[in-house]
Amino acid sequence: MLELKIKGKTVVTVDKPFITISGTKASETIITWNDSGDILQSPTFSVQASDFIGRFLTIQDTLFDDNGRHYYSNCYIEGAVDFNCGNAPMPILFLRLFVGVLQKCHLRSLSEGTRAITAQQRQSPSKNTGFIFLGCNITGVESTVLGRPWGAYSKVVFVQTYMSNVVLPQGWENWGDPAKQR
Repeated sequence: MLELKIKGKTVVTVDKPFITISGTKASETIITWNDSGDILQSPTFSVQASDFIGRFLTIQDTLFDDNGRHYYSNCYIEGAVDFNCGNAPMPILFLRLFVGVLQKCHLRSLSEGTRAITAQQRQSPSKNTGFIFLGCNITGVESTVLGRPWGAYSKVVFVQTYMSNVVLPQGWENWGDPAKQR
């Protein structure tokens, strides 16, 4: 059995489109780091290039999914605060698996309170960005909300996703701005 562990920040830069990173099992391909502070500087794994595919990966605090189309399948993503963030394009059709789609992934919140799983950055109603979680599982250690709006028009969709009792009934937090509640 080959196990790959990367300890450090990993960035797929905007000039590197059409990259696939694939393990054979998420438990054997682990990308980990532990940073805090500025959300743009602290992620463990950042994807800024278009047409990225990630499969069978473990990403530990935080996945920054921004710019271009991205697809994640059978990944394990763990973190405490906004551990899925960015402004990836939303698929026009669910069957066209573009970026911003996480399918059959396990999201585990390490939050020790009411922190959010996602922080989506959509700034305009005309932008076609957002996250889609399709057939995922959400678990955790305490309690969490599904997301909070990093942008004025943030969009996150959960489809056929199992949510354990760690997800609080209100589901969302408006990040201190009641105008973003809708």
